[in-house]
Amino acid sequence: MNVLATRSRSMKLPRQRGSARAACRLRSAGNWIPLGWPYLRGTRMERTHRDLQGAEPGDGVSVAALAAKWGFTHLGRFAVDYRRRFGTYPSQTLRS
Repeated sequence: MNVLATRSRSMKLPRQRGSARAACRLRSAGNWIPLGWPYLRGTRMERTHRDLQGAEPGDGVSVAALAAKWGFTHLGRFAVDYRRRFGTYPSQTLRS
């Protein structure tokens, strides 16, 4: 298989699958990475924060449910990123 065919195939992966693994392959190959990802992640984090602030204690809402709603699948990483951004844990925001 020639190099152009390999690069061409790898460049199609993110559009077809949207996977982080494919994006890492592109990054290591020195190709374009969508710059909108940090913006989208920040937007999802802001909306999760808004939902946590607006939740009532008796609603039965959980941090895990809201994080999943906004596309965060690794709860530990989400909690660390949330605290870094807002200065408090998501569970503390939910309780306040």
